[in-house]
Amino acid sequence: KIVVLGGAGWVGAHVSNLLTQQGYKVLSISRSSSERQIERTKSILGTTIPSVEYVSLDAGTATMEELGSVMKDATCVISCVGIAPGGPNVKDGNGLVNSRIANAAKSVGVGKIVYVGVASSLANGPAKFLLGDYFKGKDTA
Repeated sequence: KIVVLGGAGWVGAHVSNLLTQQGYKVLSISRSSSERQIERTKSILGTTIPSVEYVSLDAGTATMEELGSVMKDATCVISCVGIAPGGPNVKDGNGLVNSRIANAAKSVGVGKIVYVGVASSLANGPAKFLLGDYFKGKDTA
């Protein structure tokens, strides 16, 4: 089982789709309801992914026990969670929430955690002035 947090977002939907094509069992976690996740996935990919299990859980507000319970028995956790530059609370929405995800995965013995983020080399260029809190959040995680 692979748990994909943010699985109904643009990146997460593509990650979930690729994983199922390779035969993995995927559990998609999102703040949205299961029904909304299926709708969003279809709008992104043009089709649904029937083999994906969708669970509604907000990684930013869930207890560590709740986060850990959806990750239990996973071989890998992939976080595609983040707030795009210009959104509200960009720093914590990219940093704090992903730190919580990593800590919850570690607490239940998940052996691999993948965090999908922007290449750090961008943070050293002119973009750091426009996207400062975005990069600070990613760096926190």
